[in-house]
Amino acid sequence: AGGTLYYPTFAQDVHVWESPSASDCGADARAKCEASAPGAVYAEQQSDAGFWTCSCRWKDEFLFPAAEQASLAFVHGYEVPMDRSGWWGKKQVGHSLRPSAIEENLKRATTEGTRTYSKIEGEQGQMMTIILDKGGQPCEVGGRSTWTGAESRGGIKGPLHDWLRCGGLADGLDTLAEISQSNDPTASLGSPHARITGVQLQLSLYYVNKGVIDTLHDEQFQGVVCYARVTALPVWTSRTFTSVTQLPNLGSQQTSYRYRHTFGVSASVQATGKFVYWHPERLLNAVINSIVILTLPAHLIRFLALYGLGLLSQIYLNALRTPLNIYREFQGVSARMISAGTSYRSLMKTLNLQTRKSQRATGGMNKNELLHCLREHFTEDLEKDVLCHEDIVKMVEVIFSQLDEDGSGVIGFEEFVYAATNNDTIAIKQFVQFFKESRPKNC
Repeated sequence: AGGTLYYPTFAQDVHVWESPSASDCGADARAKCEASAPGAVYAEQQSDAGFWTCSCRWKDEFLFPAAEQASLAFVHGYEVPMDRSGWWGKKQVGHSLRPSAIEENLKRATTEGTRTYSKIEGEQGQMMTIILDKGGQPCEVGGRSTWTGAESRGGIKGPLHDWLRCGGLADGLDTLAEISQSNDPTASLGSPHARITGVQLQLSLYYVNKGVIDTLHDEQFQGVVCYARVTALPVWTSRTFTSVTQLPNLGSQQTSYRYRHTFGVSASVQATGKFVYWHPERLLNAVINSIVILTLPAHLIRFLALYGLGLLSQIYLNALRTPLNIYREFQGVSARMISAGTSYRSLMKTLNLQTRKSQRATGGMNKNELLHCLREHFTEDLEKDVLCHEDIVKMVEVIFSQLDEDGSGVIGFEEFVYAATNNDTIAIKQFVQFFKESRPKNC
């Protein structure tokens, strides 16, 4: 959008003719000047060199008839980059003219290699224009407020009166009959007439598409919608023009010209908009950037803990850098396995399980025996009412279900030993498998 359109409604003319030749001056010239128009002023002047010059000047004011019925029409369009999957680097265009009027221009531009355009078929490739008043409500211009592509092919147009009414001037331009109530067209009853002062008419175009996730417009239309909001501001708006009607020639040195100061309606257009398309590449970048940003605090805290807390950092760093020696781990696993086995046998003896004929035959510790062991361990907590008998029973149910891996109803020797060493770096099964794979083939 750019440039302005001007509709004159009131004019003040100053007519002047002048001559540096004495032959063009005198009584005849004075009579001719005074007869030209009421109020014409004739003047003569003698220069220092003794030459006579004369001039005639008169003023004229008038209103342009039927200015409010002048037709204001506009065509418009848009061009926006297409960031849709599979359409990289192309542009979408739309126009209020008939499609054939712009397809030839697009074809020529594409042939010249200046632009690459994407053509969208169906309703999504069309455009609708909605005229809004100053308050943002639909307003009729030329009999309608909504202009489809077919209706706007000849231009979106209407009388100047409609545009000014939508812009906030309820009565549009004052008619000649209203202004004729005063003998002087420049005089006013209250504020000056808009037809005398002029008006600045602003047309703001806002383009939006239907959108993929966010709905940018609520119209029952899948294509692009242009909201054209009209604003009319009654301020002094004028233009000046000078026209030369006669130049000096061989028969006369007289020069005539007209200086015209007009007031009227100045119409201008500005455009903006918002288009939303699905862009998988940008979505992926946003996810990756979010993950990177969210991990930064953790990395910063880790760095401060390892290098910024003095002695504590040294301890944390040593813990983080604990060396791994498989053979030393074998030693630890072996020692803890033997210790767990010894503890299990001692525990069984404490429960007087030695009276049984065979520990292997009985399978190990049952729930009641585990309950007895835990009650002895939490004797002080039970006496202080920190725990009750029901709490110990729940504890037994949870622990027993984890230790009794084979579901036999008792905790066996191997299950106890595995549970006692399951937090080691090397599990017992891995320990056994390591030596099994490493033993000689003939063993």
